[in-house]
Amino acid sequence: MSTADRILDVAEALCQRRGLEAVSFRDLAAEVGVKSASIHYHFPSKSDLALALAIRYRQRFETVRSEIDRKEQSAEGRLKRFFAILADLYKEPNKVCLVAILAAEAGSISPELAIEVRKFFADNEQWLSSTLTLGVKQKTFTLSTEADCTAKTIFAAVEGAILASRACADSSRLRSVADCVLASLKQGKVAIG
Repeated sequence: MSTADRILDVAEALCQRRGLEAVSFRDLAAEVGVKSASIHYHFPSKSDLALALAIRYRQRFETVRSEIDRKEQSAEGRLKRFFAILADLYKEPNKVCLVAILAAEAGSISPELAIEVRKFFADNEQWLSSTLTLGVKQKTFTLSTEADCTAKTIFAAVEGAILASRACADSSRLRSVADCVLASLKQGKVAIG
């Protein structure tokens, strides 16, 4: 593994637990086992580091969604797998979605990073929308609003559940929300938005 990849791995973990603003290059260097100058060599500024983290994180989710689509033919199966992956990712105490942390710090991030944060949300919402549309075609889901609106509602609920899991020290919250979303889709009752 390259030094840059190790830096990104450690930075991601620290940001998911502390937030971007609470991570210093000095802390990062100590965790990685390199000098601060090495961090600055690979990522001249915190903005450069955060942008690299967000791009990598968004691409990782893109890969996960593609893998789900490849392995699951049913919309319900796709959503179940997506929710299960998320629940597994965030089961660790104090770990939240990196992009949710960055979104919470939107007032202090660079315009380039803000664009990347918006792309992350848009990509996941688009995938959810197409999955919901597939579910309607497969006669598995009944939607009471447009698929795009329902997708935004679902993703907001998922991200909120991840944050609430941390705040309440209850890793089961995301699974509960996922179960509720799936049951509501089958009954055509997801109408928030």
